[in-house]
This record gives sequence, structure tokens and C-alpha cells, in this order.
Amino acid sequence: MPKNISNKFNAVILAGGKGERLGLLSQNNPKSGLVFGVDYRLIDFAVCNLINSKVNNICCILQYLPHIIMRHLTERYRKYEHIRFDFLTPYQSREGNISFLGTADAVWKNINFLSLDQYEHTIILPADHIYNFNLEEAMRFHHFSKTDVTLISTNVKKENAVKYGNIVTDQHNTIIKFDEKPKSPTLATPNPLVSTGIYIFNNEVLKQIYLNFCEQGNLPNDFGYDTFPKIISSHTVKSFNLDTLNGDYYWNDIASIDDYCKSTFDFIDGLINLNGFFMKLTDKKRISDSFVSADFHRKNNSKIKIDHSILFSNCEIGEGTLIQNSIVHPNVKIGKNCFIKDTFIPEGISISDSVSLEQFIPDQKFIDTFQHGFKLL
Repeated sequence: MPKNISNKFNAVILAGGKGERLGLLSQNNPKSGLVFGVDYRLIDFAVCNLINSKVNNICCILQYLPHIIMRHLTERYRKYEHIRFDFLTPYQSREGNISFLGTADAVWKNINFLSLDQYEHTIILPADHIYNFNLEEAMRFHHFSKTDVTLISTNVKKENAVKYGNIVTDQHNTIIKFDEKPKSPTLATPNPLVSTGIYIFNNEVLKQIYLNFCEQGNLPNDFGYDTFPKIISSHTVKSFNLDTLNGDYYWNDIASIDDYCKSTFDFIDGLINLNGFFMKLTDKKRISDSFVSADFHRKNNSKIKIDHSILFSNCEIGEGTLIQNSIVHPNVKIGKNCFIKDTFIPEGISISDSVSLEQFIPDQKFIDTFQHGFKLL
């Protein structure tokens, strides 16, 4: 990227979501604080992409269990002294308690605290997606095309398009239609274009959009449902398609347990490219095509077998146990001579000796029924 371009950008990470569809997984964590890849949380993907793109001013808008994200970011990135984190949470005003009602509402209610006058552009990112790509390319596209707003987009299978904001563009990549989570895909194409939930605004435009909505007395709560369908007729909104990066990217919206499991095994299989991404894992955390936490060798002996799996911190595994193609969350205890295959074990579960589990993924009924400390006999 040409010199000083990155200095023209600041960032806002939207990290207030509760993640109700993840059930027990987000009971004691905000969705953005969900553990991933042994040592990290979902929000680290947004932060690492920004740091790698030399965006040093990062504002995190928090709501559900905000202290977890504050502590995590301040501790993990303490050595990056050039990075500034600002944390914005719901507050009390003269009108009463302020809470955030959606992605856009969180930005409007904090717009005076986002340092917009100090930068030319603002990148708005979700904290609960897993993505790794060259964000600088999108920044370059936005800056030099002099567009008002850029939506980072990607192509998905037709059957998955209904989960996202569907985009239609003209030959100049200008968005002419935006339809958030339609009942059927906007276009009858095999791979419709959808929004990734990552946006880049020109800051003067962002302020003007806010003022225009204020004058109308109708500030929208959500970017996808309410904001973009309204502004594409009055502003230049372009699409930056990740497919222009020739496949050198990864993106997945973690909206369900299935999404989380898919990305976890993509991580194990090396499909999430961490080359140049400073999220690095030491060789000691790799065992037979698997990843384990730093305390694994201290807590467990060598008479266990782990294959194509991931084990998080503070897990105790009994000798003679075999774990294959599975995800084991923190603070899990598994007894001796167990057989665990194609299984996801949530945090805090205890399993007795000689238990066999195969193709066990906790569904919503399981998550709603059992709390931490549940024991499989």
C-alpha cells in the first residue's frame, strides 16, 4: 500500500452480540469472545487483520459481558504499544439508559466518540466472523475509487445466500440493489454475491448519512436491513469482491454451532491461512494433525491418542483414551479408556471412564437443558 494510506483509516469493531443461537457456548462469553484455535477468541481475527493492515486506532463497541473483551484485548496486545484500543459500552444519558439495538444503532449512538474528524475513512468490522485476507487491497480500492461507501463482498452457494445481505452491482461494481436475508436469493445465479458485514465509509459521508437520518427523524437500527437499502440511491456504494484476491482469503460468519465446527476443522486442516498472520502456534501444540493448549503436556501423560482434533485449555484426559476428529472445549474432564470420535464437547463437561461418544454434536435441546458440570456416564 502506498505510504501513509493506512494512516487515513481508523476502525470500529462491533463486538456487542450475545450469540443466542450458540446457546451454552456464549452463556459465559460474548459471541466475539468465543474461544477458537486453542489460544484465541473470535474477535482476534478482526484485530489481527487490522494490525496487519497497519490500522492502529481501533474502537470496540461492546454490550454483552464487555469486561471479557476488554481484559482479553488489553492483555493479549499489550506489547503492541502503537495500537490504541477504545472501548465503548452502553451508557446513561439524560434520556435514560442507552443500549444498542443493532449494528447501525451502535454506531449512531457512539458517533461522537469515533475519532471521525482525525481520519478520512472508517472500517466497520464484525467481531464474530472468522476471516483472513489482505484488507489493504479493500482499503486501496475504497480510497482510490473515491467512493462513498465500500461493502466487502463474496460469492456463496445459492442455498446459503438467504443468510446474508444479497448484492446486485452494475458493470462498475456500484451496488444497485441490496436485500438483507431475503426469503429467496436475489438473483437466480449459482453463486450470488453477498455482504461479509465489513464496510468502509468515507468519514464525511458517514457523518452526512447520520445527519440526514436525524433530520428525517428515523435513525435505522441495522446496516443491512435499514441503512444500505436506503443510501444506495443517494450515495455511491461499491462492492469489493474478495474473489478478486484469487482465492487467497477465508471468511465465515459464525452464526451457529455448525458454522463454528466447520471453521474449527478448516483451521485444523490448514484452510485458514495464517502465513503472515501473527496468530502463530508453536510446534508443541501440534499432535498428529491436531492442536492442543499450552498446558496439555503438563496436565496429561503420553498414554492417550489424539488425531485430527483440537483441545483447549485445562483439559484432563485419562490414559488409554482415543480422541479423533473432535473439538474439546476448556475445562473438560474425560476419563480413562474412552473413545471420542466426530464429537464436540462443550466447556465444563465431565465424562466417566470407558465412555464411547461418536458423532455427538450438542444440539439446541442439549444446550438448553444442561449447564456446566453435566456428567456423561
